[in-house]
Amino acid sequence: MSRWFLFLFRFCPVLIFSLGTFHCSVSKNIPVIEVGVLDLKNFDFKKNSSFSLDGNWEFYENCFFEFDSLSSSFNHCSLRDPYFLKVPSEWGIGREEGSSIPQKTKFGSYRLKVLLPENDVDWDLSLGDIGSAYQLYVNGHKMGGNGKIVKSEEEGPSVSMYRRSFRISKEIVEEREELEVVILVSNFSPFRFGIFDSIYISNSSYAEREKFLKFILHAFVFGALFIMGLYQMSLYSLWKKDQSSLYFSIFCFIVAIRDVSVQDRVLLDLFPEIPFYIVHKLEVLTFSIGGPVFCFFIHSLFPRDVSKKWVFFFAVIGVFFSFIYLVTPLSFYLNLVWAIYPVSILGIVYFLSRMVLVIRRKREGGVFLIFSLALFFPAIVNDILQTLGAIHSVQLGSYAFLIFICSQAVLLSRRFALSFHRVETLSEELGNLNSGLERIVEEKTFKLNESLASMRSNLNVAKKIQTSLFPVDTTSIGKLNIVCNYQPMEEVGGDLFDIVELSGGVVRVFLADATGHGVQAALVTMLIKGEYEGLKENPVSPSLILSQLNNVFLDKYKSLHYYFTCFLIDIDVEQNKIVYSTAGHPPQLLLRDSGSFPLSTKGKLLGFLKDINYIEKTEEFHKGDKILLFSDGIYEEFNEEKEEYGDVRLVSSSMNHRHHSLDGLVNGILSDVDSFLEGAPKQDDITLIAIEIKS
Repeated sequence: MSRWFLFLFRFCPVLIFSLGTFHCSVSKNIPVIEVGVLDLKNFDFKKNSSFSLDGNWEFYENCFFEFDSLSSSFNHCSLRDPYFLKVPSEWGIGREEGSSIPQKTKFGSYRLKVLLPENDVDWDLSLGDIGSAYQLYVNGHKMGGNGKIVKSEEEGPSVSMYRRSFRISKEIVEEREELEVVILVSNFSPFRFGIFDSIYISNSSYAEREKFLKFILHAFVFGALFIMGLYQMSLYSLWKKDQSSLYFSIFCFIVAIRDVSVQDRVLLDLFPEIPFYIVHKLEVLTFSIGGPVFCFFIHSLFPRDVSKKWVFFFAVIGVFFSFIYLVTPLSFYLNLVWAIYPVSILGIVYFLSRMVLVIRRKREGGVFLIFSLALFFPAIVNDILQTLGAIHSVQLGSYAFLIFICSQAVLLSRRFALSFHRVETLSEELGNLNSGLERIVEEKTFKLNESLASMRSNLNVAKKIQTSLFPVDTTSIGKLNIVCNYQPMEEVGGDLFDIVELSGGVVRVFLADATGHGVQAALVTMLIKGEYEGLKENPVSPSLILSQLNNVFLDKYKSLHYYFTCFLIDIDVEQNKIVYSTAGHPPQLLLRDSGSFPLSTKGKLLGFLKDINYIEKTEEFHKGDKILLFSDGIYEEFNEEKEEYGDVRLVSSSMNHRHHSLDGLVNGILSDVDSFLEGAPKQDDITLIAIEIKS
């Protein structure tokens, strides 16, 4: 592993420097600009390919050149004494410090005269980012531009930063003995003004070749990052407990997008119809979002060494600025874009200190990571300073990102390999332990099976007895379709239901839930069943039936101190109504297309006090409506996180499945409960009864 560290330490800085200077590789700039004139007559473009137009250009403040379409001559600006302004430089921030340009300058004209060798070729003029709207003229011909140049803020926004290349035909060059380059610029925002990237002139054949090579480079970087992101996402799908692969994958996608939107504006070259402000938003958003994602990635690697509070602090800052960049126009957020950079520098300092701690604690992969960050963080600082105009350099971020991501991909893959190796080792150890325990388990199991067989036999008898208490066929009674589902927590349980058709086509449904579960609760249901059988066909209201059942139960079994809830409903299909009463039972549900409605009345549990008058209510019941009756066991189920399923989820599940058949409704609710439990055992008996009018 030490050889890899040595290779990374020695080779990667060279690679970053080489990639970063790829698109600006020019020979020594022997000719220099003197008093706004550059003499390239003796410059060998075949040998040197391109030339940088860096130097002191003429600059006419608060004045636009105007061109006569007939004579291509300039107007009164050329009659004034110009300032000489260095290109690349800024005439916005910092101009009061030694600059001779007036403080109120918001627009102006750059001019440079270039003497070219006598070559019968087309030329290319390549402009980098310009922090102003601009128009380019060569020998009086308008070549193009970007944004809208204006003379006052009232005329509209004028900020633009779009790199472009302009073809200068040999016919334009032959019109004069010199090449006169004029750039009209304007910027009324408080952000960066001026031409702050170098301008290059080259023959067109070289420019086409260089553009193609740049495109290949960016396609390679983008493709490598995108494929790496997909690979890491696939690793996360295999092992979701390790979230480092998820954050790393997202980070790869962000960097890939940033590369094509920032470096040479490849995205605009591919899709020129995209408005520039969208590309610029991608540039700033990938920075503000990429930072928090990177923080979460480092925290996922070393959760005990990187404070979660600091990570959330950087995440909140990133989300805040991302929101500003997303919802505000370019002219507004350019005033704030610098504010995130101090936070980024603070983050770099913090994470470097944490990486030192990681190495001191000898965490796995710590040394490997700090070598990667030694390349990654300086590139970020370079990009920040270059964006702020503190230095004039190229963006190194994408290349450093690619090297960093490749190194971290190796680290994550190694961690996965070690984890799988540990799993295999543990599996082998468990296999050895299992072989020794199997004999002991077989002996104990044989004795336990004998005892369990006896218990099962008794429980099966009890189950048969309790099952005989329930109605035999409930699928179709009168003009109703009814589906019932009873799931005791054990072999027997404490839920009881009964369905009977009364005279006049009224169907009476009875549901009771004895406290507790198991054999004890099952015995109580038998007592309830016995007393209800003598009352259920009485042609009286549900509330009176409950009062009578309460009194009869107390007269006979008061000494048991046993209580139970109950819900009784009469369904009259002919009159399209239902009459119901409840004794301490949870609210049941009436499902309609317009929503769910609770069926509930106030009433004490049965078996508690005598002579209780229960309340009853009446509701309309039509075709298409569904009634859902249930015991409290359906929503008093807890998953492994001790979270209750609850009545809110039950109502939501019922509404989601209300358009299904009764079987689909019942099975859908039970399936949702099972999904919520995620394999956890049920803690109570469950009864579900769904009712509708036949079609």
